[in-house]
Amino acid sequence: MYFNPAYVLLSQMTTYKQGYTMIKCSIGSASGASYFERNGNRNSSLYDSIQRSHYTFDNSMINGSVQAEYGLTDNLLVRCSLPFTSYSLIEKFTVDSIGNRVIRKQMNTTLINYCSLGGMYSFLKGKTIVSLLAEYRVPTYQGNPLDSTSDFLGGLSKEALIGLHFHIPFEKSWIAFSGSLSLRDSAWQNLAYIHSEIGFSTVEKTALIFFIDIQQAMGASRDIPIFEIRRFQPAEQFTSVGASFKIFPDDHLILDAMYSLRVMGTHAWSIGNVALGAGYRW
Repeated sequence: MYFNPAYVLLSQMTTYKQGYTMIKCSIGSASGASYFERNGNRNSSLYDSIQRSHYTFDNSMINGSVQAEYGLTDNLLVRCSLPFTSYSLIEKFTVDSIGNRVIRKQMNTTLINYCSLGGMYSFLKGKTIVSLLAEYRVPTYQGNPLDSTSDFLGGLSKEALIGLHFHIPFEKSWIAFSGSLSLRDSAWQNLAYIHSEIGFSTVEKTALIFFIDIQQAMGASRDIPIFEIRRFQPAEQFTSVGASFKIFPDDHLILDAMYSLRVMGTHAWSIGNVALGAGYRW
């Protein structure tokens, strides 16, 4: 259920100077009423053997984050972030004999997902800019995804991420690729993230970006438990596509809007995500 795109590892800038500082806030929402099964098919209902009736489920999230960046040197950028989410899941039985849809269960919770500290070190700056990415995330509520006795969703895992980012600039456009590995607690499978994008800045003070994100579990598929709609998933695998539009009104302010959609996956929610952000840099 937790929405964790790969592109959160990337900075809004590929070049920066010592002393560069940015503070950014974002707010968005994600929702879906189906999930990808082990075979990749979408499933939008489950069966209650006690009530002898099928039920549907609506999963929604309000996502927010606060992020800060600082250029320690011309090549090293450090970053900290604090993402939080309000989760909601409503289960409803299918229509009964008189046309009613009875709520089976309604669950809500709000979490600060984790606190993170990371950075980006650019060790090659030429026609291609190559950077090393690293980040460490500590959840505010840690848990085991296989523990069915805990509350709604349960807890998350600590994560250590490391990867590489390649940025190839042109006159008014660029392409970028990144790959990273997420090392997590033993009950959670390690993950590989792949991000690719193409961006255009043909209109002054704007940028239009199209991207693809892939999240892949590193363990054996036979070790992935059955998808549970009320729990954080230990090994979500998906491919999402999206677009982002940025406006730079002046040298300090950044405004952006983003939309992404998961188009395929296994053991993962089928969701769309929209977000708005504002940052101030100096």
